[in-house]
Amino acid sequence: FLTNLRTRIVVIKMNVPKLRFKKFTMEWEYKIFDDLITNKSNIYNIQKDSNNYKCIELENIKPNLGMLNGYFNSVDQKSSKNYFFKNEILFGKLRPYLKKYWFAKFDGVCSTEFWVLKSKDTQKITNKFLYYIIQSNYFLQLCNLSTGSKMPRADWSYIKEQSIAIPILSEQEKIANTLELLDKKIELQLKKIEALKLYKLCILKYIFSSATIKTKLKSISNIKKGEQINSEELSKSGSYYMLNGGTEPSGYLEKYNTLENTITISEGGNSCGYVKYNKCKFWCGGHCYSIENKMIDNHYLYQSLKFNENKIMRLRIGSGLPNIQKKDLENFELSIHEKNDQHKIAKLLIKCDTKIELEQDLLNLLLNLKKGLMQNMFV
Repeated sequence: FLTNLRTRIVVIKMNVPKLRFKKFTMEWEYKIFDDLITNKSNIYNIQKDSNNYKCIELENIKPNLGMLNGYFNSVDQKSSKNYFFKNEILFGKLRPYLKKYWFAKFDGVCSTEFWVLKSKDTQKITNKFLYYIIQSNYFLQLCNLSTGSKMPRADWSYIKEQSIAIPILSEQEKIANTLELLDKKIELQLKKIEALKLYKLCILKYIFSSATIKTKLKSISNIKKGEQINSEELSKSGSYYMLNGGTEPSGYLEKYNTLENTITISEGGNSCGYVKYNKCKFWCGGHCYSIENKMIDNHYLYQSLKFNENKIMRLRIGSGLPNIQKKDLENFELSIHEKNDQHKIAKLLIKCDTKIELEQDLLNLLLNLKKGLMQNMFV
């Protein structure tokens, strides 16, 4: 009786999204998640033949893209696992803000840190439309009301009692097919960028394997540590970004201490050793080194350092908050070319970088297009 009463109350609530296809005029109807979705993640039914299946762990999923990294773990029989089947949905319940989800393309086995979701009745909701529901801001907000602090997990017992607006099947299929086509375009664009990066890496290996002049970094540049700034001075926007030990700006402000076309190397944190070429004026923070070139082509020096980035990262010391000492960076040895060849090499590699940046810009446009559609096509 209570279940029927709950359904009657919910279906009275109606709504429509901001953006929809012209021929659809019916309002969307609210339904309880538990009436729509089966969550198989509580069924741990590993069998002896599970080694015949590919095993998906959280690290296999690319965040916010619904794609696999392309490698799979072997099945550990000692730990609990779930079976999943083609066209079911995996959603990472551990740290749900990471947005790890995947529409299964094959049968397999997955970590119990995933929910395995599917439609209870495909005449009410399709699996493909459900896949895009779990990517909506509304669903992610529900998931982020997590249990635990250090290792937060989304709480299915709470989510399943919440409601979601859904359209008729024909509109579900239209929306899901449109977003699926966009996802395929995004995936192809990602593969193109990865191929270009691999192409550039091959060029770098070929070029720098022929470099014969050995020199320490301090012999060709001045290494200067940046200045720490009070975090209260930073804002979310401003004329100049502040770089401080990470791969992305820590914030923005209205002053700078370093000129454009400066190379930086992260000094501390998990990304210490990260090499960046800064095209505009910025503030170099206390956990960042600026590299002031003395005598060689500046972009050539950047490409040489970027090629050796993994080796530079191995200079780090400490475990809790690793860092790279200035003296170790100064004594880092590079193999460089004759000065006459440096400009030609830099010119070639700049072309590679420009092509990658243009393709990345196109990818960002596609991702923003999907984000905009998701925000406007779902209630």
